[in-house]
Amino acid sequence: MGEWTGGNMPECPAISELKQSLKMAVPHIWIGRTTDTDGSRHQAGLAIDVMLHSKSPDQKQVADAIIDALVDEHAQMGWFDLIYTDWNGGRPSYFHIPGLPPFGGPNGMLKKNPAGVALGHQHENHFHVDWWPGGHPTAWPATAKNTGFKTALIIDIHANTQPSAAQDLFSPRELFGWWVVTTSRGTWRYRFNPEGTVDWAEPETPRKIESTGTWRMDGTTLKLTWSASVELWDTPFSPPNQAKGVVNRTAGETFPLAAKKA
Repeated sequence: MGEWTGGNMPECPAISELKQSLKMAVPHIWIGRTTDTDGSRHQAGLAIDVMLHSKSPDQKQVADAIIDALVDEHAQMGWFDLIYTDWNGGRPSYFHIPGLPPFGGPNGMLKKNPAGVALGHQHENHFHVDWWPGGHPTAWPATAKNTGFKTALIIDIHANTQPSAAQDLFSPRELFGWWVVTTSRGTWRYRFNPEGTVDWAEPETPRKIESTGTWRMDGTTLKLTWSASVELWDTPFSPPNQAKGVVNRTAGETFPLAAKKA
């Protein structure tokens, strides 16, 4: 049995306003899960994942600025827990910041407290914030309905964020749809899908999917994995909707690629 048994719920008001605030403060930010069907606090509409990779200096700087603002505005927001990762000398330091009981830790509330390795490892490529009251509730806690913090949160984020870091963020939303990919070995059409898959087709028969691979962000590199090759695309895209990268085939070949959104 999952932690939530109250059925599929929409985003709670606090999550909805937080999401709006983040998109206004950092327009290119990528918001991950806010709802799901997995019996988790996401299915309850009480949790949000913000996709900022802790290994990327620019993304980490923006994430830290947002987290500082979330702590500053906690009295009005009333979130329960936050989970993310720091890095010290190349080694991860997993932490959570408790906002309300039953969450806590030796360093106190609204402070970084150690998180377990298994939980922390899941939060290297994003940070997680929730309005989850613990246990197995079947209804939202009162603070999940908190709103009215948007303006103060946006001001705090802007005050904490270096403009260049926010401007240089890459949003995977830029990917979704068809691209034309050109290499010395030929030209292909790729279709990127939000669930992390990418389809390949010949330019002459774009409706016929020849193969499907996967894509994911690896730091600031976009990594495409196919059955016989791995592609590494540079991000952020400059100019927009155009990309450069390299194809590494398992047979040992390596050659550059250029891509343009169709």
